[in-house]
Amino acid sequence: TGEEVTLPSNRVDELMAVLAEAGGKVIIWANYRPSIEAILLAIQKEYGMTSVASYYGDTSDEDRESAKVEVRNAEAEKAKVQAILAERKQILQNARADLRSAIAEEAARQRSAALAAASSGYQPFNGPLPDGAGNAEAARIAMQYQGVPYVWGGASPSGFDCSGLASYAYAQIGKSVPHYTYAIWSAFPQVPSGQYQPGDLVMLNGLSHMGIYIGNGMMVHAPHTGDVVRVVPMSSRSDLVGVVRP
Repeated sequence: TGEEVTLPSNRVDELMAVLAEAGGKVIIWANYRPSIEAILLAIQKEYGMTSVASYYGDTSDEDRESAKVEVRNAEAEKAKVQAILAERKQILQNARADLRSAIAEEAARQRSAALAAASSGYQPFNGPLPDGAGNAEAARIAMQYQGVPYVWGGASPSGFDCSGLASYAYAQIGKSVPHYTYAIWSAFPQVPSGQYQPGDLVMLNGLSHMGIYIGNGMMVHAPHTGDVVRVVPMSSRSDLVGVVRP
């Protein structure tokens, strides 16, 4: 740079000690030549020396080759990692495509089953209806949808699953019933055997299924894919877990 550099005396002493041990030569390595020259000028100025040899900015052939090998190894590792990431990205994209395809196929299967169920010839139950008071009104509303196809995840007149039917029917009378059997079981008090009332929720099959009690030992439910909302005797089921009341 052409500028003089003043070194702290302790640093100059350290440099001179190295110089003495080196028999008049001091080897200094740095990234930039001007920095080294400035240091050497400072040493010469301080000690009145006229010749200080320097070897800078360079390494041995062996060191350079070793550095090249390290760079090549690092580049190879980088390429390997990038290849692994690309492979995993492709796997994820394929999995997403497979999932979308599976969902579409299941939706098509559900639609086909619903159409088949709708033409199954089910005859609606014509027995006594709930009187319409309180929760019984929800049971009466649910019975209006006899013959509607079962649709997994359904909670509308176009298709119901078991808890979707209860959730929809109760929403019509301003009550919230979860669209999930386990949540229903946890949300409401249990009803002792022999005290069931129309509108009570009948929990079945380890809480994986349910129906709505309509009175006289009967319940309305959405059974499974390929079937329709229908009324059946509670005695037709041997997997009763319990009954709860919203």
